[in-house]
Amino acid sequence: MIPDLYVKATRRSTLGMSVADGTRQHNTYVVGPEELKRRFLLGVPKNRSADECWEWSMSRLKSGYGRVIIGGRQIRAHRVSYEVAHGRVPSGLNVLHHCDNPPCVNPVHLYAGTQLENCRDVYARNRMPTGFQAKAEEHPMRKLSWEDVREIRTRTRRGRGFFASLGREFGVTPDQISNVYNRKSWAE
Repeated sequence: MIPDLYVKATRRSTLGMSVADGTRQHNTYVVGPEELKRRFLLGVPKNRSADECWEWSMSRLKSGYGRVIIGGRQIRAHRVSYEVAHGRVPSGLNVLHHCDNPPCVNPVHLYAGTQLENCRDVYARNRMPTGFQAKAEEHPMRKLSWEDVREIRTRTRRGRGFFASLGREFGVTPDQISNVYNRKSWAE
């Protein structure tokens, strides 16, 4: 099923000057669903089974997600895949992956879900972006445990090199030891 999807493409876009099924409207060209599908399929790998990941073979973002440029506007490839296969994404929903593989554009692996569902899914799969504020013990990138924190806090010796020596012992930086010791992190 192809959605009733129209995307405006400007003359200067990477899509070219015109499309066969488009109409000119105020210096823009309207790309119809068949043209969108044709362009999208250029980045889909050939000879893949329906149950395996179809990794986007064209331009990707640093995060690994495929991207399609239409009219100078960047659209994530998995979203285009979902819309080509299932129709428009319902208002207020995102397109999520069952497979946890950002470059995958297989519509069987995609579903519409809320931002909250996406955040829970990302957290459950330990794919949180840098700066995500999880509880210290639950954070997948943590290097200390509560046992380590208690040990650091019970040591009362201070002085030159104290945080550096503890940092080497626990495999973290002196600043991290200082933050634990002074209760700026790992609050109880």
